[in-house]
Formats: sequence, C-alpha cells, structure tokens
Amino acid sequence: MTHHPQVKISKIRQHTGLTVLQIAQRLNESKANVYNNLRDHKCCKMNVALNLESATGISHQFFLYAVPTALQFLPGANDNGTK
Repeated sequence: MTHHPQVKISKIRQHTGLTVLQIAQRLNESKANVYNNLRDHKCCKMNVALNLESATGISHQFFLYAVPTALQFLPGANDNGTK
C-alpha cells in the first residue's frame, strides 16, 4: 500500500496558501501538534477546530470530520458549478 499525501493539508494549502508551519505560528503551537490535528482520519475537538478556523479562515466543521466528510465544508464545495 502506498502512502497518500495528506488531503486536508493539501486542501488547506490550496485554499489559503498557508503552510503547516505558518498555521502553527499563528496558533502559537508546535508544527507537530498542528500536523497531528490535520491528519485525514482525525477529528479535532471543538476548541481546536475553532482555533484552526481562526488561523485559516476555513470552517471549523472541516476540522471536526475525517476525510472525505470534511471536504464538503471547504469553501465552494457545495456550489457544484451551479452558480
């Protein structure tokens, strides 16, 4: 089985341009701690999710769920090209 890139981290980077290190600096957290909270199978606690929303501008709901459920909370995810 091959290792897949972190979907959450790549989506955050795509939508915000922020690296994990930049997010960690905004939160005054360690890079390792932020990485741990952004694992694709991971669901954060509400307070962590709200802090990540504050740092990234992405809905806290994105951080509360594992992939693929989390992806529906990305900016523009529900537009489906209908606009």
